[in-house]
Amino acid sequence: MKSLLSLLSTRLPNRMHTLALLDIAYLVVLLPLIVILKIPMILFILFILGLLFFKDTPASNALIMSVFILGSIAVFLSMYGAFSFSGLSRLRIFLELLVYILLIVVSMQRLTREINFYLLISPFLFLALSLFFYHGMLMLGYVIVEIFVLLWMVLAYHTKGQMIESFRSAMVMFMYSLPWVVLLFIFFSSYLF
Repeated sequence: MKSLLSLLSTRLPNRMHTLALLDIAYLVVLLPLIVILKIPMILFILFILGLLFFKDTPASNALIMSVFILGSIAVFLSMYGAFSFSGLSRLRIFLELLVYILLIVVSMQRLTREINFYLLISPFLFLALSLFFYHGMLMLGYVIVEIFVLLWMVLAYHTKGQMIESFRSAMVMFMYSLPWVVLLFIFFSSYLF
């Protein structure tokens, strides 16, 4: 908790700042997907978190290749019962496989500590994939929180200012958008049901 408060009140170097913002975005977006992950993939994520927490330098090629092999084994063990061509024809199993592959690729890229477009856009991909697994008012509320946090992280990335200032800007932008969301929901809700 103390490190989160220090993150909110201080400025970080640009590269570390972006990695910290990405980690917060991944934490928020991956929370609903944790429920659908099988035990081998959860162990793989815990292994990656341990590597990120204890290793400060960028990973070597051998470590990235071993992460890929461990991730592939975790995907195989997680999808073992449904891993057939008839099983992949079901949308839920196919989307679960996409989540697993995206987790492996993001983990490999995150270990290099280099930021590219794919790493920046992947939290939005996780958000979109989580919408296929959950339907209901609770998930709608959580998606609103996710969108707010992602807006906050994008503003903090672009302004390179303090986190509190970007939080205020995100709150103002979010509050201005709520009446439009309500109006769109009122006029176009019949198309949703």
